[in-house]
Amino acid sequence: SEVYTMDMFEFKRITDTNLFDQYVISHPLCHYQKTSTWGKYRVNYQGDEDYLLLVAMENNQIIASAMTLITRRKVIGKVAYIPTGFCIDYYNTQLVNQFTKFIKQQVKPYGVTCIKIDPTVKRVTHDIEGHVIDGENNEAVTQSLIDMGYTHRGYGYAYDGSWNNRFTLIAPIGIDNYEKTVQKSLIQQSSRQLKTGLTVRDGTDEDLDAFVSFAQTLGEHKSFTANSKSYFKNYIDANKPYSIFKVVEIDYDLRASIYRQELESKPVQKDANRKASVEKKLNETLEVINQGIHKEILGGAIYMGIGNTIYDPYTYTDKEKTIFKAAASLHLEVSREYRPQGYQYLDFVGFAGNTDVNDPYYGLYDFKSKFGSEFVEYIGEFDYVINPVRYYSNKCARQIKHILKTH
Repeated sequence: SEVYTMDMFEFKRITDTNLFDQYVISHPLCHYQKTSTWGKYRVNYQGDEDYLLLVAMENNQIIASAMTLITRRKVIGKVAYIPTGFCIDYYNTQLVNQFTKFIKQQVKPYGVTCIKIDPTVKRVTHDIEGHVIDGENNEAVTQSLIDMGYTHRGYGYAYDGSWNNRFTLIAPIGIDNYEKTVQKSLIQQSSRQLKTGLTVRDGTDEDLDAFVSFAQTLGEHKSFTANSKSYFKNYIDANKPYSIFKVVEIDYDLRASIYRQELESKPVQKDANRKASVEKKLNETLEVINQGIHKEILGGAIYMGIGNTIYDPYTYTDKEKTIFKAAASLHLEVSREYRPQGYQYLDFVGFAGNTDVNDPYYGLYDFKSKFGSEFVEYIGEFDYVINPVRYYSNKCARQIKHILKTH
């Protein structure tokens, strides 16, 4: 493809997906949404018009990449969206500035309104409760992007319409003795279930039926429309080799057998309270078996593994059977399975950012924080305007709509 030279850098659009993705995977800001695989998925299954693999090079080596989607939104029109931002050194302002100009040049023929990025660059360091503490601070990157002509969309609360979550919780699953950082009761409860008939295994297409039913139940409760089975199947298949589908299954016959063995053991026979507890659980299990249910899916998760991180974009469980701790078992077993493969982090992919117990989204934070997680806030969303008339007329329309709603 044609090469453009600006200052000491070369810029071009490439078609070699392996070369592009190898660079992304090796970069500190690696993310599955930065890969060519994600671009293909978005175009083939989500209706985006095109994707461009754009790179900056120095001495014949890639030094920056941007998987750029040509997508469309109501009112604003076409947008050149670079999900989770560039793989780049954002402190190299000369490179970022020139790369932006090159991207503008490449996407302008598509008639886009703006370039949109939401970099996975930490804003500041927080403790687990969300308080700012000494540590990393990259607000200088925000200012440098503004100085280059980007419009910062600000710091909204919760799920405020941003294209990606600004807040997330990330568990450091690769550290020594990781499970000692997980809430003790969560480990104990999950371990108990895993010893009494619960297993975590690879999911199949047939398992997606149960997965979707759990999503639909949650959607009815939380007032959102759950995705279809075909959506999730395409999501898994099109995003290989990064996608991982796991399910939690309970074997009631095995569970009953384990309880019977416990009842025959001397420690249980000598402890009346413990014996009564095991008998109760056995009877409950036998009641299920008598209904003709021998195995049952309790939950599932679709993970994405790339670089040193496993992401958790979708987890759904049977909310009527919370006693089984299906979600906890999923995440703990996945961390155990994939840690030896070099994965260091489990990214829970978003929460509202508010740790107040009275917040409507507190439950999501509370659960994800129990895994020894780090509270992470990114620097937010930025627009580089190409068509000012369309962009600012859309902004005015949204402001008027907001005023009408609040009065």
